Amino acid sequence: MSAQASVYRDMMALFRRYAPTVTSVTLWGLADDNTWLDTFPVTRKDAPLLFDTRLQAKEGYWAVVGRSSPSASASPSASAPPAGGCAVSYRVAGSGRVVSRAP
Repeated sequence: MSAQASVYRDMMALFRRYAPTVTSVTLWGLADDNTWLDTFPVTRKDAPLLFDTRLQAKEGYWAVVGRSSPSASASPSASAPPAGGCAVSYRVAGSGRVVSRAP
């Protein structure tokens, strides 16, 4: 597992432990193809988000949803997550549409 995925996994474990208090976790973007961290404060490629520049799930995504890798049973669905599970929601800027996924 990459260092980034380990950090995401550990942070989500902490958030789940405090689930009665933590009701939402917000990331600053969806994919590495459009992140301000590429140019601020210096030019570099940090790739901080859950999806790569081709919008493919990275190890960090699978760490957040609690799976080690994609599989046929890991296909997202629109149903509610299981108790203690994880739901992933994102809003497409300007569309007003929210998409929710539960592994």
